[in-house]
Amino acid sequence: MKTGKMRRIVLAASIVLAIASVSNGDLIAYYDFGMTSPSSANMGTAGTVADGVLINGATIVDIDTSARGVEYALQLNNTTGSGLADCQYMNITNGNDWFSSIVSGGLGPFAIAAWVHQDVCTTATWNTLISKGYDSAFYVGTGTPYGYGIDKFVFSYPEAIGVSEPLRSDISARNSCWTHVVVTVDGVDYKTASLYINGVLAESRQTWSSLAANTLDILIGAEPNKTDCQYGWNGLIDEVRIYDEHIDAQGAYDLFINTYSECGQYPPWVTSVDIVGPEKVAEGGEVQYAAIACIRYDWEPCCDVDVTSEACWWVIPDTNASINSSGLLTVGNIGTGESITIYAGYSLDAFGLISKLGELEVLCSNEYHVDCVDGNDLNDGLSRETAFATIQKGIDTAQDDQTVLVWPGVYVESVYFIDKAITVKSAADAAILEAAGYNAVSFYTSEGQDTVLANFVIRDSNTGILASTGTPTISNITLVDNDLGIEAENGAEPNITNCILWYNDYDLYRDPVPLEAQYSCIEETGVGVGNISSDPLLADPNNGDYHLLSERGRYWATYDVWVLDNVSSPCIDSGEPNVEPAAERRPNGGRINMGAFGNTGYASMSEWSWAGDINRDGVVNLADFAILADDWLEGLSWAE
Repeated sequence: MKTGKMRRIVLAASIVLAIASVSNGDLIAYYDFGMTSPSSANMGTAGTVADGVLINGATIVDIDTSARGVEYALQLNNTTGSGLADCQYMNITNGNDWFSSIVSGGLGPFAIAAWVHQDVCTTATWNTLISKGYDSAFYVGTGTPYGYGIDKFVFSYPEAIGVSEPLRSDISARNSCWTHVVVTVDGVDYKTASLYINGVLAESRQTWSSLAANTLDILIGAEPNKTDCQYGWNGLIDEVRIYDEHIDAQGAYDLFINTYSECGQYPPWVTSVDIVGPEKVAEGGEVQYAAIACIRYDWEPCCDVDVTSEACWWVIPDTNASINSSGLLTVGNIGTGESITIYAGYSLDAFGLISKLGELEVLCSNEYHVDCVDGNDLNDGLSRETAFATIQKGIDTAQDDQTVLVWPGVYVESVYFIDKAITVKSAADAAILEAAGYNAVSFYTSEGQDTVLANFVIRDSNTGILASTGTPTISNITLVDNDLGIEAENGAEPNITNCILWYNDYDLYRDPVPLEAQYSCIEETGVGVGNISSDPLLADPNNGDYHLLSERGRYWATYDVWVLDNVSSPCIDSGEPNVEPAAERRPNGGRINMGAFGNTGYASMSEWSWAGDINRDGVVNLADFAILADDWLEGLSWAE
């Protein structure tokens, strides 16, 4: 009798044979491997002996742990060898085919149950748990000679269901877990064969024939009709039971559960549920999540089980998001920075166990990221760490009212907007876009003012920006060394502001009406309000530095430092006067700069316009006077 306080999901096997009284529908052989050697046992009314014989060093091992008492299992190490002479297994018939006589030569019902634990390093294409001939009588194991699921449990009943079409399960035996297996055939005229894994039906199929008779022995852990022992079992086997009766679904479940209680172990329980999927999602998208339950069998390590389809899913708040029974999340109109929480509940209630709840907080975003250095267009684009590699992928993916953030780098591509009301802008220091011989950016499908391109350097292209139709917004773009800076055709009216166009063959072109820009630095003196034609004093355009020179401070990207120049660019503080330079580093003069870095943290600096505007809110008023009054007559200790 086993004394273990807790046991593995599978009670380790033993060659000890315990025989119950045999009547019609009874346990006819039971190998619990609870002793160190097998003992003889009578087969009841069959009048035969079903002692098991260990072959070629097959051993009963002690799987003792400090938490459990002494437990034993049949251990088989079958990885190489040329035939049965090299295999480790147990022969339970030894030339005396008591099995065939008890089940009426295959006409009667029968069932076989066992707990198994396969070595995760097993590599063979099929491994035998118990067999009387895979191509004639029956075979239980993983995989088949025909290549189905090398690590998946199968039940081959060839004469009735075909040797190449066994009953199959989707459960892997190579998962570091003990697994309970039941195979059974009923005794009615049109017989049904069934395979159960851990008390759950894996597959059931009606058959048209009885079990075929043969003279082969029944072997536990090896195939009697196979000459290569690498197809034997590699791991542990326990609690092998053979019945001369059919076991139905309830019986398979009860047998799974009862083998725990018989041996003093606890049934399996769920210790946690993890929700697997992205922690950031975009509006208007669909994202698949999975629920992984950690199920413990006795004190064994957790077996991770995908319970996505069995879990109960919900999301909070559910006003603008929903999730279906398969874990597919649909996100509605949720603002950037808002979050939702996904829940997945899972229970082994059928086992009388407590439910577990998994939760995952998901940040919602209107932004996609692009990074030509570390990105990949196979990513989801929802963070810099999972950024796309190309701007076009970001545009293709984004929906109306979303933003594509482009991280620093040189992007060699030709970009097409696709009639989307989206913003495409640099995420930090301005990205560089070039398309030698092509249009760098094209607006072809009547984009409106809600389609925005901002904070880029566009260089060395045939045409920097082509607006074929529509009224897109083009803001804070530096266009240099292009054949043509910006071209409009077919009546397009792009809204061009805060740009620098310099060193191009032609800056602005539209025929017959000249193309207009505002608050921009245009070498050709373009038409529009607030434009200038002074040298923009780019820091080092020949070496790719298009920042504006500044006596108050300019960012030097090569060394990630801020430096002081001897002169300041006329493009500093020359952008649209009604736009707050909230993103520019202070002091910033209170007005955005022209060019790719305007209204970003990398804009060249200038002194604030009004000394009296103490709080730098753009207006001199009582708030500034209050600050002055609060400090009135205060001073440093050295000041007179």
